[in-house]
Amino acid sequence: MNKEKVKISSFLSERKDRFKPDVANKLGLKRVHKIDFSGNIHLVEHKPTRTNMILVKNGDLLISGINAEKGGVAIYEFSEDAIATIHYSSYTYDETKINIDYLKWFLKSNAFKQILIDQAGSGIKSELKPKRFLPLEINLPSLSEQIVILENLNSINSEAEELESLILENEVFLSKLRQSILQDAVQGKLTKEWRARKPTVEPANKLLKKIKIEKEQLIKEKKIKKEKPLPPISKEEIPFEIPKSWSFCRMGSVSDIQRGSSPRPKGDPRYFSNVKTNNHWISIKDISKYSENNRLLNTNEFLTDLGTKYSRYVDKGELIVAVSGSTTGKSCLTGIEGYIYDGLALIRIINSINSEFLLFYMLQLYNHMNDSKFGAAFPNINTQFLKEMIFQLPPVEEQIVIVEKVTQLLAYCDVLEQEIITSKTNAEKLMQSVLSKLLGEGNNVLVNKPTTKKQEKKPSRTIKYNSKTILMDLVKLLQENGKLHAEDLWKMSKYPNDIDAFYAELKRQIEEEEAIKESEEKGYLELA
Repeated sequence: MNKEKVKISSFLSERKDRFKPDVANKLGLKRVHKIDFSGNIHLVEHKPTRTNMILVKNGDLLISGINAEKGGVAIYEFSEDAIATIHYSSYTYDETKINIDYLKWFLKSNAFKQILIDQAGSGIKSELKPKRFLPLEINLPSLSEQIVILENLNSINSEAEELESLILENEVFLSKLRQSILQDAVQGKLTKEWRARKPTVEPANKLLKKIKIEKEQLIKEKKIKKEKPLPPISKEEIPFEIPKSWSFCRMGSVSDIQRGSSPRPKGDPRYFSNVKTNNHWISIKDISKYSENNRLLNTNEFLTDLGTKYSRYVDKGELIVAVSGSTTGKSCLTGIEGYIYDGLALIRIINSINSEFLLFYMLQLYNHMNDSKFGAAFPNINTQFLKEMIFQLPPVEEQIVIVEKVTQLLAYCDVLEQEIITSKTNAEKLMQSVLSKLLGEGNNVLVNKPTTKKQEKKPSRTIKYNSKTILMDLVKLLQENGKLHAEDLWKMSKYPNDIDAFYAELKRQIEEEEAIKESEEKGYLELA
């Protein structure tokens, strides 16, 4: 293959038209909303802008400067002119030198990424601006050879898209499988055969009587408060059929439910310690950041001894649940002693109810609340709501068997998840390998490339991708996963194929909602 080393400016020319906001607002032109990863340009009707804009005309090559390597490159084929933010750049091109579809592929290759690093420098927030893009030198084959390469790439890409679709289906299947396991667990479907072998196990209605007696004794000893009688369960409230040895009951009848409390004012040194103490102060952020296998192992903040008097104590192995905010219903068991703030509630079990079984019940309830209009209608819940929740109680021995089965099945799901992540990584590597071969070894500069001293000092970033929390709101993702790199947040967000929509929402959460802020660690984001 014959190649000539040329500057990109030899076949691309930037369209120079620029407009100040006041001028752009008077043009009445439609605006580029986004370029999706399939190379389609989406327009929106004219809306006021407060930033400078560029002009885009029919036949221009339009590049999203913040997303070129992901496919944010397209030919503008609308007959009417449009405007776009300065995050885009628009170019005319010489058709005798470059096949634009070939160029689109090249911009997605590791070869191009390395050329950027070598010739223009690279950074987390750097954009593909014309002054950075046009001077780059690349090895360019002849136009006829570009067409041959393009035909091969399109053929291989068709197979790659099928593989990507299969991986996505597996992710959806895995999410549904986890939910199905929990749902079957709390309905008794996982232990049908076990019950057939254990017909003489003491039924749950006898356990309820023991719990009632114990609760009355705790009230008598003033260890828990006496509460108003809970309403009886009506037939309309029963959600499904359960085994005969099980019983429906109110959550409050088998537990002591208390809301957390917070010392005021927040941050007061009388109550909050600026050094680590044994008084862990637990918030919903900690559940998202410091939980492993649904067990809280640490906290970000700590109380003084005086501060503990104004918060609610929880022991190890107790169940806590979020009762406000976007993670309402999220639960975990405590792996530490601590004190919960007022956005959490404690469900303290009575008698011999298995805490793991109770956790699985709450996890499936959380899935239900997030998969239906119910969750959207009640973003906050209170302790009375928790007390009146319908709870299906199995015999004690069966609870233990259910926990063992669910633990084993969810571990299998974890293995599947790792296989899916590996498949995605391998698929991306395979496509890049194909790109390198078809675009020519002369452009495959990532292999055995010496690094500069400056680059050697930069530690490699560990990608954090949690398939259990994909397609969530940005705030919710940070609550679930803690501090995230901007790229990881984008890939798990509701906008994995729309970088412009992602940045628009991120900007809104930072500037308007003030819910998210940039972390001290460059390129990372966290809750404000």
